[in-house]
Amino acid sequence: MNLYKSSIRELPPWIGMLPFLQFLNLKKTKITSLPSEITQLERLQILRASSCSCNPSEGVLIPKGMENLADIEWLDIVDVNGSTDSATKALWKLTRLKHLGLTGLTQRNSEEVSEILTKLSPSLMYLYLGAHRRNGTLEYLPTKMASLQFPRLETIKLDGHIGKMPEWISHSLTLSVVKLYRTNLQQDDVDGLDRIRSLTALSLLDSAYIGQQLFFYAGSFAALK
Repeated sequence: MNLYKSSIRELPPWIGMLPFLQFLNLKKTKITSLPSEITQLERLQILRASSCSCNPSEGVLIPKGMENLADIEWLDIVDVNGSTDSATKALWKLTRLKHLGLTGLTQRNSEEVSEILTKLSPSLMYLYLGAHRRNGTLEYLPTKMASLQFPRLETIKLDGHIGKMPEWISHSLTLSVVKLYRTNLQQDDVDGLDRIRSLTALSLLDSAYIGQQLFFYAGSFAALK
């Protein structure tokens, strides 16, 4: 079911009466939260949602019971700041997820998000993490390789102040795309990016880098296109 860019404001309760639904696209709609009936779609594989047509990175609130979506492989974008703790914690049970987008990250929920990432890291191939627009940050997420590894991750998008580039990014053997927004990095923070031998695309956007000059050694980014 593709409702992309439609004017719909909420999903009707009968959405739960579609047991064979596998694809649901709610991106750039006016939907801000998902109804509890969404958890009845046990065969759903792809769920895309964003709550504001002017800002596609604004997530939606999720209900309790998301662990029922055992077949889901693609889920974005979830607002972890507005959703209840119990609803958010259930995400780590979705072990088939390959594509995950989370927004609304703050210091308060960083431990909860870190637990989700640790549980799902073996399967993830795409990851978007966005800080809360007003008081959010990404700097409290794990940075050490020993605490977090993504053996299959190909694309990472970070949106918000991060403090220091995580080792699990700079030491990745699989990443091909890195996109950074509003991360406020300095030269020392980005030096490790040239270690990613598989990297083909690097984007530094909207104050991702705030230094006066940016230097990399000759021969860096051998695979960059």
